[in-house]
Amino acid sequence: MIVFSLLLAVAAVPLPQEPLRIGVVAVDSPDSGDVHFVRGARAAAAKMTDAKVELLVEAAATPAEAAAAVEKLRTAGVAGVIAPPNPWLADAVRKAAGPKLPCVSFAAPPAAFAQVFDWLVARTFCMTRVAFVRDQSQRAKDFGKLLGKDLKAPTVVMQDTDVAITAKALAKEWAEERPELLLIDADPPAVLTFLTKALGPEPLPIVLTPRSVSDGLRALDRRLFVVHGQSPATVATTSAFRAEYEKQHGAVLLGAAEGFEGVGALVRARRSAAGGEAAAVNTALAAAALEGVRGRYGYDASAAGFAPPLAVWALVEKQWRPYVPATTPLLEVGASVGTDAGAGKPQTTIGEPFGTWRTRQFVPEEGAQWVICSWADDGGYATIGDDLKQLGLSTGGADPVLDHLVREEIMVRAMAIASTKFGRKEDGTGIEGKSLRIAFAMHVPGKEKEKRKLRIWPARFGGDHEGAGGEAFGTFCRVYTTFIRRTIFQEHALVPPLGAADCEYLDGTYHFGSDLAKDKRSELIRALINGYGGSMALTLAHEVGHLAGLGHVTDDPVEIMNVNEGAGLDYRDAHFGAPSWATMKATYGLTGDKPGKPAKK
Repeated sequence: MIVFSLLLAVAAVPLPQEPLRIGVVAVDSPDSGDVHFVRGARAAAAKMTDAKVELLVEAAATPAEAAAAVEKLRTAGVAGVIAPPNPWLADAVRKAAGPKLPCVSFAAPPAAFAQVFDWLVARTFCMTRVAFVRDQSQRAKDFGKLLGKDLKAPTVVMQDTDVAITAKALAKEWAEERPELLLIDADPPAVLTFLTKALGPEPLPIVLTPRSVSDGLRALDRRLFVVHGQSPATVATTSAFRAEYEKQHGAVLLGAAEGFEGVGALVRARRSAAGGEAAAVNTALAAAALEGVRGRYGYDASAAGFAPPLAVWALVEKQWRPYVPATTPLLEVGASVGTDAGAGKPQTTIGEPFGTWRTRQFVPEEGAQWVICSWADDGGYATIGDDLKQLGLSTGGADPVLDHLVREEIMVRAMAIASTKFGRKEDGTGIEGKSLRIAFAMHVPGKEKEKRKLRIWPARFGGDHEGAGGEAFGTFCRVYTTFIRRTIFQEHALVPPLGAADCEYLDGTYHFGSDLAKDKRSELIRALINGYGGSMALTLAHEVGHLAGLGHVTDDPVEIMNVNEGAGLDYRDAHFGAPSWATMKATYGLTGDKPGKPAKK
């Protein structure tokens, strides 16, 4: 395999012509999203000695304009063209270039995209219900099938929606079950129409495929995400390109790496090709492995382009900025960031750090009594949105990712803590011979719930009560989040309330220990979330105890079944007393017992 190094000096090998003209298809304007792409290309050209590389930039914002731009560049005698990062335009550039004009483009193969998207949904967004919005192209249909196979449970593509859907039809489609996240794969004009006319002000998080992105999106007042080629600013090792680019232009944003690596790849291929013929250059490109500013990667024949490592970008203040992996500190060229980019560690005395547990980790134990937790959505009980707003723990929909992560952290702490009271691990896993066969979960497939012999107790979080934090009703229970909020935590409401800037604490993009003021803010938010979730956990354990046949006790002040368990008891001290444990063990048995049979006395 031919290996191109973009970081080595190129003066040692003479160019086949002087100057070597390279075409770049992009809108060369400070107001355009292509500005970083063009800057990257110029930075690569500047690395060539003796001014032997000349860039010709032709503007294009549509496929038709891209095809016309290629013809202009061909007429100008360029040795090859660099297609823009957007596949919608890159496809047109490649087709217009044909086999006689070498073309460098970049791609995000569907399988690689699905892997990054699954990771984003599982670890960062913590969501499970995805609606796939697409056009009628075969590529979009095939991509939808791939998602259905590659996304890991409990994440599911719950809806497959045509991007041309009307607002009325979309509302009807979401009437029964609403997705948590939208993934869109369509040409940019259709995406803009969908976002502005069909979706409107709906505050759902939206992830785009690379071909769905256009400059028109930057004008929308909406936070969007796209899976695209990684930024050099998120790579562990600082490159000379990054250091110089940030000195001149600031952060290395979307497209800069593609411009820099694209020019370098074409120059190298042109030099290595015998006689500089187009066929030889194309062969060299297809066999190349780039040692680029984002690491080493190669050419993907199925995607007709180089496939760099992928990452997630967020549209913030009309600019695509690195989201995950997070931006790493700028160090000396060649130096690598350590595993602990932040010098400190969060305090564990106020609860586990954000992201320690995820609700999707909780898988109910086979043969056990299942407790399925959910936020109440029935009339009069769907109060958690208002509860969190009054506690300062909600943006009211302004940042749907942050609002969702707050709920995730509260619910997972309630399940983790409650699980330990039944002898289970903090991720809900049972310990053979030690854990009661009463297991907690949130995400359970419908077909599992419908099994006749499966025992399920729903636990619904929301609502208020005159004098109790929760109630058990024989086959289900409620945890009254409003009662817990107003009687214990309201006086400790967060000031100022959550804003978009706080999302970095919960989504993992902030390195703890790098800023003292931010550390304090993060700890304050976590303390309130942990306390609220901890009180819900004890109430949950108490009500599940009732469902398991236990009554109140009064002789042990830290017994979970004490009637005052919800009045501020530290959840670390709470436990089931010996009589309560013995009763539940006799009825439900321990992990490892044969299904349907309690442990032998």
